[in-house]
Amino acid sequence: MRLIGCVFTGGADMSDSAIPEGFSRIDRPDAQLILCDPYRAPLLSFFSTPLSVWETHPEARRHAGKGLHFSIPLPGHAGSVFVRRWRHGGAARGLGRWYPGPGRAMRELQALIRARRAGVPVPEPVALRIDRAPLGCRLTTVLGDVPHEGDLPSVLGAFDREESERRHLRRRLMARFGRAVGMMHRAGVIPADLHLRNVLVRKTANQDADICLVDLDPVTILDRNPAAVDPEGPVVPALARLLRSWRRWDRAGLRATRTDGARFLRGYAQGAGMGREALRRLLSRVAAAPAARMAGASRDARGVAWVGGGIPSPVSRILVRMPNWLGDAVMAMPLLEGIRRARPEAVLRVQSAAPLRDLFSLSPVEVSVIDERPEDGATRRDEDLILTVPRSLGAAWRGARGRGRIRIGFDGPFRRFLYTHRVRVIGAAAGRHRVHTYWALAAPLGAGPFPPPPRLSIPDSVRADVEARLANLGIAPGDLLVGLNPGAAYGPAKQWPPGRFAEVARVLACRGARILIFGSASEAPLAEAIARETGRAAVSVAGQTTLPQLAGLIARCRAFVTNDTGPMHVAAALDVPVVAVFGSTDPATTGPFGPRHRVVREPVPCSPCLLRRCPIDFRCMRAIGADRVLETLERMIA
Repeated sequence: MRLIGCVFTGGADMSDSAIPEGFSRIDRPDAQLILCDPYRAPLLSFFSTPLSVWETHPEARRHAGKGLHFSIPLPGHAGSVFVRRWRHGGAARGLGRWYPGPGRAMRELQALIRARRAGVPVPEPVALRIDRAPLGCRLTTVLGDVPHEGDLPSVLGAFDREESERRHLRRRLMARFGRAVGMMHRAGVIPADLHLRNVLVRKTANQDADICLVDLDPVTILDRNPAAVDPEGPVVPALARLLRSWRRWDRAGLRATRTDGARFLRGYAQGAGMGREALRRLLSRVAAAPAARMAGASRDARGVAWVGGGIPSPVSRILVRMPNWLGDAVMAMPLLEGIRRARPEAVLRVQSAAPLRDLFSLSPVEVSVIDERPEDGATRRDEDLILTVPRSLGAAWRGARGRGRIRIGFDGPFRRFLYTHRVRVIGAAAGRHRVHTYWALAAPLGAGPFPPPPRLSIPDSVRADVEARLANLGIAPGDLLVGLNPGAAYGPAKQWPPGRFAEVARVLACRGARILIFGSASEAPLAEAIARETGRAAVSVAGQTTLPQLAGLIARCRAFVTNDTGPMHVAAALDVPVVAVFGSTDPATTGPFGPRHRVVREPVPCSPCLLRRCPIDFRCMRAIGADRVLETLERMIA
C-alpha cells in the first residue's frame, strides 16, 4: 500500500487519530501536511504547487468518465497518476473547522486501502489534497495503477481476435470480475453502484487482459473485516443491482448471457469463500431483493413497476403529453398505438410543442393535436386520463394542472402527489431502448409486453409534392439517392466532423449517387458548405422543409447517414436503412430502432458521456474515419 501524502489548507485540521499508520504530520502556517517519509521531499514540492497550475501541466492528460479528470506524472512515483475531484462540506461546515473523515471521498479512499490489502484489483491510492472552500472544502484524490485502455465491454468488442477466442477471453474476464467482487465483499467493502463500466481492462501479453475496478463510490465499509459474506447485510441489494444492470451496458453487441452470469457467479463464490449451498442461499435472497422496487407496486415480467393498480374502465378521454424533441416524439409513437390497442373506445388527444404539431399527421394512429401552451385553455378541460411522457418535474406539474382523475407518469422525486400512477422501469429493463421505456407507460392500461417499432406513413399529397421538388432539383426517380444529416440539435459532442461527411459525399458522388443534405435552418450554412465541397451531385435542403416534407424526402432515400438526431429516428420509422455515427450518446438506448440499421462508434472509455460539449479531445468522433462509414453504407445498399 502506498498512500503517500495529503495536504490540508486554509486552516483545516485532521486529528491525530485519523492519520494512517506510517505517516507523520507537518504543521505549516498555511497548511497541514500528512506525508509518508519515503516521499517527503517530492511531495513537499508537489503540494506547494496550486491545483490550477497542476492541471495545466504540459504533461497533463485530460480524461472524462469513471470519475477520472486528468492524469499527470508525479515526481518519485512510477508512471502517471490520475486525479479524481470531489466536493465536500456545506454551509454548516463552512462556518468553522471541519473534519473530512465522514466524506464520500475519504470513505472511498478507505475502501480502496482495505480492498488492496485484500488483494482486490483496484486503483492504488497515492495522495489526497484537501483545499478550503468558502462553504466546505474541495478534495482531490490521486490514484495510481489505473489502466486506461477502456472498460470491459468496449475493450472486449475492440479486440482483434477470432470469435471463439473472444468468447474464451470474455469468460476469463467475467470470472475475474466475479472473483474481484467476491473478494471485495468478503473484505467488507460494498460498492452500491458497481456495473460493467466500472471494470477497466489492461491488455497484457498474448492478447490476454487484467481488470481493475474503479469508481467505488457510493460505498459501504463494514466496521470489521467479516470472515465471510453476510447475506443479511448490504451485499444483497448491491449484488442485485449489479446483476440487474448488465443489459444496460450492451456495447458492440455484447449482451449479457447465461454463460456470463455462470462465470461471474463461479468467480464470485471463489473470491467470497462461499460453498455451493451458501451461494444458492445468497442468490435466492438476491432474486427476491427489493432493489429498485417501489413500495406497494404492481409489476410485470418485463421489469416495469407501477404504483396505483390497474386503470378502471371505461376511459373515454385520454390526453398524452408528448416529448418536445423530434427524436423522442418519434420513439414515443408506439405508445400511442399501445394506448389505442388497450382503449379503442377512448378519444385520444396529444399535447405537443408547436414545431412538432405536423409530425402526428404521419402517425398510423388517428389523434387530435393541441399545442403545448394553448391560449384557449384547452388543457384545463377535465380528462379521464392524462399520460405524461417527459420525465421533468415541470411536465409532471403541468399534467397535474390538467385536472385528470387518472394521471400517469414516470416515477421520480416529488412526483408522489402529482401522479396517481407512477411507473418505473427497473432492473435489466432500465437499460433497454427508449422505445421500450416509453412503452412502459402503457403498462397500467394493459398494453402488451413488446412495443411495435415506430412507424410513420407519408400521405399521397406529400409524396406528390416531394416528387415535384426532386424533379426541379434534377433528381430522377431511378437515381441512387442518399441522405446526409451532419447536424445535431443537442450539441457539438454528437456531431461527426463535417469534413468526414463531405468525404463520404464526394466518394458517393464519384460512384454515381445523388446526395440530399438535411438539417434545420440554423444548420443550413453547414449543409451548404458540405454541398459546395461535394459538387453538383449534392443539394442542401436544410431549413427548407416542413416536418412532412422532411419525412417525404427521407423516404425517397436509399440510405441515410446521420448523427444521433431527430431525423435519424424519422428515417428509421420510415424503414429507410440508417448508418448512425455515435459518440457521446448511447446507441443501446437512443440508437435507430430496428434490425436494418447500423451504428458506427469507437469504443473509448469516456463514451457515452452524454455531454453537450466534449471537455477533452473529441476522441470518440475523431477516431471514426469516413472509410468505416462508407464500408457500412455499401454493405447496406449493395
